[in-house]
Amino acid sequence: MELRSIMNMRRTALLAVMLNVSAFPPLLFAQNNDAIGNEPMLNQEIVNDHFAKDLITIAPTLVKQTLALDATIEAVKNATVSAQTSARILAINYDVNDRVPEGAELLRMTSKEQGAELTRVDAELASAKAINIETQAQLQRLKQLFPQGAVSQGDMDKAIANAKSATQAVNAAQSQVDKAIENVKYTQVFAPFSGIVTARHVEMGETVQPGQALLSGYSNQAMRAVTWVPERYLAALTREPAFTIRLSDGRVLSDITAEISPFADPKSHAYMVRLSLPSQLTNLSPGSSAKVSFTRHQAEQIQIPETAIYHLNQLSAVYLWQQGKYLLTQVRLGETHNGQVQILSGLSAGDKIAINPYQVLVTGAASPSQHQAQ
Repeated sequence: MELRSIMNMRRTALLAVMLNVSAFPPLLFAQNNDAIGNEPMLNQEIVNDHFAKDLITIAPTLVKQTLALDATIEAVKNATVSAQTSARILAINYDVNDRVPEGAELLRMTSKEQGAELTRVDAELASAKAINIETQAQLQRLKQLFPQGAVSQGDMDKAIANAKSATQAVNAAQSQVDKAIENVKYTQVFAPFSGIVTARHVEMGETVQPGQALLSGYSNQAMRAVTWVPERYLAALTREPAFTIRLSDGRVLSDITAEISPFADPKSHAYMVRLSLPSQLTNLSPGSSAKVSFTRHQAEQIQIPETAIYHLNQLSAVYLWQQGKYLLTQVRLGETHNGQVQILSGLSAGDKIAINPYQVLVTGAASPSQHQAQ
């Protein structure tokens, strides 16, 4: 029992020197079943292999500062087709979520009234043409008699005016026929482009009026991301109008050229920016979210490996090499990227720190080799 007590005291003293044994990796301790009481013992060989007595020299690097914004995906082509004549709906050929080819008949309406109107104006056109033929013939006869003095100047002028009026009447009647033909065509509604139906605004048998919405849809062949950039960042965006886009499914697109609106929103003072997406992208839906970012400016930052940070409870620190010894120095951390952590305060250019603080804590460092922080 005395021997066990002695070993426990030695173990306690060792842990006190180490300050905080919970901060060390599990590799620092080896389970020795032959030791008295089966207590874990410090494996010095693993410690020496796990740590390297190295210094790194702090050298600021030029880092791009980006601004991240929320964006919305929208279709470049989207439309709502509306009625252009008054009629009753006979057939609706497509519904919501249906894929529609360009030129396909979306719906059909009654054309009885439009057909009757076409018949009427067509008859008026035929009558106008007959009158025009008669007046033109009368004018030609008078032109032959006028040199002989058989026709007065007044009759000649009247014949010329009647001929011109008859010609204009034919043109007016032809315009009415063209309009009636278009009204008949309006009873069939065709898709202006291929795409997907997003909304149906009418029901079968419903009577619609000109201007009433019928169906809405969008083309999924051309999409874009739309965001709003605050006015204070416009100069930076103009210098480098390239965005990185992260879609909601994790896909990342780089070097997307921005189309900046020439005017700002009067309420938010922000500029609309449109980012055209590659046509080969699939599974994009209008209204879905995305994150976009661009380079706001470039600035020098101090970045060090994550392994150089010593964490003790809420403390983040490094071992700073000064005058031949290590000093535990608190630092304030920023963002971490690819194993490098940004130092907001606590270090300056040219400082030398331990690349592995736990090696310093456990074994000390007598002649550390030096590297440069990247």
